[in-house]
Amino acid sequence: MVRRLMVLSLLLAVMSAPSPLLAHDELGYTGTIQSVDAGVKHITVLYRESGKDQTVQLTMTTKTAITRDKKKVAKTVLAPGMHVKVQAYGCEGEEVDAIAIQILPAAAK
Repeated sequence: MVRRLMVLSLLLAVMSAPSPLLAHDELGYTGTIQSVDAGVKHITVLYRESGKDQTVQLTMTTKTAITRDKKKVAKTVLAPGMHVKVQAYGCEGEEVDAIAIQILPAAAK
């Protein structure tokens, strides 16, 4: 009886979770910043996937952590041409929120 109650409680908890949270994926991109908007709320990153150049526009939130050499830096340091590694949350083809942006050393040419 207790086991059934626990299973039912777990099932109700999962079903009552907000559906947008269930629809998003953890995403990762490593590439070069192509553009930063004036308010530093969006950045566009050029990355390579399956041998093809692609871009993704990322939305930065107040919770986006930006680091260089494992030290926190202000989002205003982000500039086109910087090599970055981004952890993001969202759906490809839709709005993607940047969770963490790590500024990497310049890419070798």
